[in-house]
Amino acid sequence: MLEELSKSFKAILYDRVVSPLSGTFILSWLVINWKAMALLLLDDAFVEIRIKNIEALYSDNWFMPLAVYPLISAVILIFIYPYPSKLAYWFSKRRTEELKKIKQEIEKKTLLTREESDELRIQMEKSKTYASGLLKEKDDLIAALNRKIESLEAENPISTKKPEVQVTSAKAEDTDNAPEEKVRKVGGYRIGPGADLRKADLKEADLTSANLRKADLWRADLREANLTRADLAGANLIEAYLRGVRLREATLGGANLRGVDLSGADLTGADLTGADLAGADLTKVICDPEQIFKARNWDKAHFSEGVKEKLKELDANRKGAG
Repeated sequence: MLEELSKSFKAILYDRVVSPLSGTFILSWLVINWKAMALLLLDDAFVEIRIKNIEALYSDNWFMPLAVYPLISAVILIFIYPYPSKLAYWFSKRRTEELKKIKQEIEKKTLLTREESDELRIQMEKSKTYASGLLKEKDDLIAALNRKIESLEAENPISTKKPEVQVTSAKAEDTDNAPEEKVRKVGGYRIGPGADLRKADLKEADLTSANLRKADLWRADLREANLTRADLAGANLIEAYLRGVRLREATLGGANLRGVDLSGADLTGADLTGADLAGADLTKVICDPEQIFKARNWDKAHFSEGVKEKLKELDANRKGAG
């Protein structure tokens, strides 16, 4: 029981002492009443005599030095002192920065001594010599590799010209086409029916008349690519990048274009019959609204105002005719 009371008392006392007001008040009280503390702690007289001396010290007025003055001092230190302190810190910091700038300016204008100039010149010469040695080693290595290449070419004569587009025969993967299709390779990717081109980088590629029926082009980058007269019937183009792509006279029947960004694309003469346009962005697209009207979920796609009004008009006419 006593131990618990002692702990509780210590906790309360600690909270009071660490309080800014309490701590400042105690410090101010000790400074203002330093004579009484000196008489109490440093005087060699008996305790009774010390107490009488302290009472004599406060015989005229005890309330002001023991309570009022320390309280006023604590209030000033807590609420007023921080403002001039902050101003003094700002001024000191600014002066330090100004002196630093002045020092930097002086150092920039200070000329090097003769010894420093000679040392710097020696270091520059060493750097030039080292760099020249590296360049010579590189040239020698290139020359050795070229000789090796020439030796290998002499032993195995082959054509070193790399075609941009390689054409080979391959069996058709779509039963709707001829028994045999042309399979191309563009940028290292196989271009043909049912090709796996997920995340392929075909930006600005020339895919004119390419056969990509039922190909998987998920997240493929086809920005600014030329797909004029390409066959993309049934292809998966979800999340593909098609901004600014040329799809003039291309076949997109049944293609999955959900959520695709086709803004700025050229779809002049393209066949969109049955293509899924849900969530697709066709703003600033170049096409005939009647082509888009043949696609599925065209009403869930995004268009410019002019195309949107034309589509609404076509839809109203179709419903009226029905």
